[in-house]
Amino acid sequence: MWCEPARKPGLFVTALAMALLLVDASAIDAAGDARLAEAAMKRDHAAVRALLAQGVDVNEPGSDGTPALHWIVRVDDLDTASLLMRAGADATRADRYGVTPLYLACANGNAGLIRLLLAAGADANASDPTGEPALMTAVRVGALDAVRVLLEGGAMLDARDPTFQQTALMLAVRENHPQVVRFLVERGAQVNARTRTGEAPRWILPNSVPGFGHGVGIVRGGLPERGSRAPIPGGLSPLLYAARDGRLDTARILVTAGADVNQADANGISPLVMAIANNHADVARFLMDHGAEINASDWYGRTPLWAAVETRNMDVDNATFENSVDREPLFNLIEVLLERGANPNVRMKEVPPIRRSMLRITGSLSWVDFTGQTPFLTSALAGDLRVMRLLLAHGADPHIPTFAGT
Repeated sequence: MWCEPARKPGLFVTALAMALLLVDASAIDAAGDARLAEAAMKRDHAAVRALLAQGVDVNEPGSDGTPALHWIVRVDDLDTASLLMRAGADATRADRYGVTPLYLACANGNAGLIRLLLAAGADANASDPTGEPALMTAVRVGALDAVRVLLEGGAMLDARDPTFQQTALMLAVRENHPQVVRFLVERGAQVNARTRTGEAPRWILPNSVPGFGHGVGIVRGGLPERGSRAPIPGGLSPLLYAARDGRLDTARILVTAGADVNQADANGISPLVMAIANNHADVARFLMDHGAEINASDWYGRTPLWAAVETRNMDVDNATFENSVDREPLFNLIEVLLERGANPNVRMKEVPPIRRSMLRITGSLSWVDFTGQTPFLTSALAGDLRVMRLLLAHGADPHIPTFAGT
């Protein structure tokens, strides 16, 4: 018995799709022919080629305002992107949100597409809708080849974002891409650039409600009579970012490239204090070995020694910290600081950024003004006998009171 050979369903579907594409021009919506963009969105390569052969406008956006090239770049389709570009796709055109194909290529870290778009007229210094330069977008994802192509295409090495005035190098440090950091500094990126400095926050006065916290050295919230203020935002350098986040390899790259190990932020916080306050003893030791000032204090009066004593005994609401423990690496760091001449009797000048030492948040101690405290008083407050003995052995005066006399 003879039977007609079965046809492959795929061939029928393709033929039907081609027939549907060959519609009369009068059937196209007055707003424009969106079929190419829709086909690109669906990654229907056969339909894309057929529509281009018909001469459909390659730059006409789809119903959501996105042109075909955007969809293709978004999925890293270099071959189809090349096809669209040869058909006249605009490499500089933004969608209705202000996003360009170059931004999408940079966000994907696709060096090949970036090269293609630059050759077609895309601006290597273009920014995304937030003002972030294309180079910073590529740096954010750690795409070294993409960064290289952008710089070869004319991207400004030290371009900044408009909000915080960060550079690409700062972003590479923040996102922990040491290979990109090394490449940028080798190309001459400014290792001592600083972010924008904000205005000083207003001072917050202690609560003086009758019946609450009155007495010598006793005020509500543990604030001195003049109150306290939050840190001034900004003034961060690449090395301060590395110190804050514990990026030892990156810190080495930056210091080798000439980063100032004592360049402070807007509050006078040095990289050394920044590293210690964030529990990065290894970075702190590296900075000490490369010229960091042992007794430099910030606006609050914190020295590296005071910060080490506090951080060793600090309890914080942060999953990266193990609380209610004495941090041994910081004890070793305290020993080194004292051996190298750290002053154990320097007193705090202002209330530092909010910290919660183990005993400070219990009972009436949370009401005491501790400005003027020494590292010894800080260790005593936490009940850290090992550090107290160590400080005494290096000349700490146990009788120095706070500014309030407590």
